[in-house]
Parts: sequence; structure tokens; C-alpha cells
Amino acid sequence: MSKNLTHLDLSQNAFSGSISSTYWEQQLNLVHVDLRHNSLSGSIPPSLFALPSLQQLQLAYNQFEGQVPEFLNASSSILDTLDLSSNRFEGPIPMSVFELKRLHILLLSSNKFNGTVHLDTIQRLGNLTTLDLSYNSLTVNASSSSSFLPRITTLKLASCKLSKIPNIRNRSTMFQLQGKIPLPPPTAVYVDYSNNNFSNSIPHDIGNLLLYTTFFSLSNNRITGVIPESICTVKNLQVLDLSSNNLSGSIPACLIQRTENLGVLNLRRNSLNGTISYLVLEVLDLGNNHINDAFPCWLKNVSGLHVLVLRSNRFNGNIDCLERDVSWPRLQVFDLASNNFTGKLPQKGFKTWEAMMVDEGKAQPQLEHLRFEFMGLSQLYYQDAVTVTRKDFPQNNSISEPYCSVSQICQGSYQILLTTLKVLSTLDFGGCNFTGRLPTSMANLTQLEYLDLSSNNFSGPIPSFHMSKYLSYLDLSQNVLTGGISSTDWEQLHHLVYVDLGFKSLNERSGGGAS
Repeated sequence: MSKNLTHLDLSQNAFSGSISSTYWEQQLNLVHVDLRHNSLSGSIPPSLFALPSLQQLQLAYNQFEGQVPEFLNASSSILDTLDLSSNRFEGPIPMSVFELKRLHILLLSSNKFNGTVHLDTIQRLGNLTTLDLSYNSLTVNASSSSSFLPRITTLKLASCKLSKIPNIRNRSTMFQLQGKIPLPPPTAVYVDYSNNNFSNSIPHDIGNLLLYTTFFSLSNNRITGVIPESICTVKNLQVLDLSSNNLSGSIPACLIQRTENLGVLNLRRNSLNGTISYLVLEVLDLGNNHINDAFPCWLKNVSGLHVLVLRSNRFNGNIDCLERDVSWPRLQVFDLASNNFTGKLPQKGFKTWEAMMVDEGKAQPQLEHLRFEFMGLSQLYYQDAVTVTRKDFPQNNSISEPYCSVSQICQGSYQILLTTLKVLSTLDFGGCNFTGRLPTSMANLTQLEYLDLSSNNFSGPIPSFHMSKYLSYLDLSQNVLTGGISSTDWEQLHHLVYVDLGFKSLNERSGGGAS
């Protein structure tokens, strides 16, 4: 009914459902529509693409699907920004998109678009400054020898089956490159060299080249050598992602001891060793290294911690320090799996993990999403991808919507559950040497979705999980627990898709069932 509406911004919420064509047919004055970062689904009504005054349309990070409709009267459209990235759109990119002559920004990455896109066709968009077609099933034909898009400043064509690099001079590009790490310009703020084949070591003076940098990523390359201490001199750094390389040696103490700005430190899947000491972070991922150390008890004072992943290292000793004075109200992922920890789980420590026990309807979306934006630009961001690895997860299955969006990637005998839209609330103590009874306080974790306590020496009765109604994955196998799970608990676990109760010793109690 608001026919004079010019700007509609509902972004960064938890809206769900579809958007009807009747919403848009009368909105003739609408200039700006921003529905990003919600859980909206269904197809896009053609009436939304027919709005005569529309200049910015931003629908990224939802669950929209199907084919994108053609733009009516595309040649006369005044649209300058179209962002459909990180949805489930499929089929070819509509040809009318390449008739939007005033378009400056076109973002279509991380969908299921297919077919061939000729750069000669994109040339029609003479005003385009930013183009991102990455991570679809597209084939980009770059056969033209002519200079490409005179105004382009950012071009991202990762995973686009390029056979030739386009003829681009003085442009910011993202292709899969190899060889030495290129030196960034001295004024660079956002430096992303991820998903390439760089194989040399990080320059020892890299810190002198990143004077203004807030984001630096070399993830998913073949980088060798050590982490140079000069990285500590980058005072503005907020995100450092060196994951999935061949780095060795210890983590520089000066990096670990940083107390300002640095929010994400991702060193997962390297060959790092040594010990770790005090730091202040929101995301700490040191999984799959060779770190031999006790549990870092000083972390219990890091109240902003969202994600702690220490899995697949050589951590040892107990975690008794988590029994009291723990301040983790925002913690959503706690992964200690496949280490040498011993002793009992804290009986009281779970009571402060508020993000895993908020009441229904009171969950705060900002606790669920790990996203850092830079310079106020939504195109420049880091969104952490949290992986939860467990063996023998059933193939072709997914955890129930809308609680998370999960894709499954098979690696040998393992399934990796990867959620990028929402952090999967996770507790993983699997494959350690913990003993004693399971804490009854676990029953208070009402938002818990993934629980793995397998391959330990837990004993005593199984606590009630009837309040954990979002639980999708439950593995209590290879322990010496007694009793069973009551029928009352089973009736509340509506979203459960995987259960393993293959105990070393299991005696079912009456009224229960473990099969």
C-alpha cells in the first residue's frame, strides 16, 4: 500500500518465506531494494525486475532458487547495481542482463548458473566497474583479443573454466595463479590471494608491504616456510587467513599476543607446532596442525569468542580450568576432537554459553553469522566457513532447513559439513580420552545442533536431550555409558538426521530405546 516508497532495506535479519509478485507491482517509485542476509526462498517474481525506477537490487545471501527471469525493457532500465550472489539460482544467466547499459556492479557468484558466457557479450556493459561470476558452473570464453571493459576495476572469475586470461591492463583481477606471491601495492586495504597455486614462502618483510591492510588471505594455496614475524607490524589487520597451506614452524608470539583489531586468525590445515599463549579473538581455528600443548586456559576470559577449533593436534592434559569463571556468552563452535585430552568435562562450565541456550524467538542473528565488512562496503567482507568433520555421515542427506544451510563434500571416508550462511552450533569432543559422567548442564544447550562425544571413556547415564530440539547430529558411540534415551527425548528431537549409540557397553533402561 506504500506507493510512495523509494527505499526498502530489510537486510541482516532472519526473514523467511517467499516474496510474492503482488508486493512489487504497484511500487513504481522504488529506487533501492536490499534483502541481503536473510533466509528468503522461492523464485524471483518478474514484477520485481520490471520496476521502472529501480537502481539498486541486492538479494545476496538468501535461499532463492530457480531460473532468474528476464528483465523487461532492459535497454531502458536505469539499474546500476545487481547483486544475486550466494543463492541457489540455476540455469543460464538471462541475456537481458547484458542489455542493462547503466549497470556498474554485477555480482552473481556462488550460485548454480551454467552455460557459456562470452566476454564479447559482457562488453555491452560499457559502464561496468565490478563483475563477479565466481563459483558457478559457468564456462567463460575469453577468446576476444580486444581490451576488456575499459572501466572495470574488479573482475572475479574464479572457477569459471578459463582457458585464457582476458586482455586486461591495470585491473584488479581474481584468477587462479601460480608461482611466487605477487607483492601488493603499498596502499592496499583488502588483499585476497586465496584459492590459487602459489608455492613459495611468505616474504620475510611482508609486514612492510601491508601498511594499511585490514584483510589478508593466502588460504588454499601451497605456501611453505614459516609465518614471518613482520606480519605483527600490520597494525590495522582485522582478518588473517593462512589456512590450508604447508606452513611449518611455530606461530609467532607477537601475533598471538595481539590485543587490538585482529578479529579472525585462521591457521587451520598447516604443519605448525609449538605452544600458544594469550590472544584476543572472535574466531580461533588452529585445527589440523602439530601443536603440542596444554589447553589454553587463558581463553576462558575472551568474552567475544565465537569459534574455537583445536581439533587434530597434540593438545593434552585436562580442561578443569573451564569449571569456573568462564565468560563465553557468544561461543557457538567448540571443537577439541582428535587430541590427547584427559580428565572429566566441566560440570558447570557450559552454563555460561548463552549463544547455545537462548530461548526460542530470542536468538540474536548477529551471534549466528561471522561476517566482517570493511570500509562500509558489502563487497569487501570475510565470512568464515566453519567445517565440522565426522566419519560415516550418510550421503545425500542434509540437516533440516531453516536451521542451517549445509553442503556435503566427500573426502575418502569422511564427510565434511560446511555451513557458510549460519554457524552450526557445535560441541565436538570426539576421539579424545575424556572420562567420567556427562555433565547434566548439557541439557541447557537448547540451540545445540551438532554433538559428538564419541570414542572417549565416558560412563554413567545419558543425560536428557529433550530440550535440544534443534539437534541434528548425535554421536555418543564408543563409550561405556549406561541406560538409554527415553521415548520422551526421542519425541522432541524432530530434526535428528544422524544418531550413533554404538557403545562399548549399553544397557537400555525400560521405556527407552537406542536403536
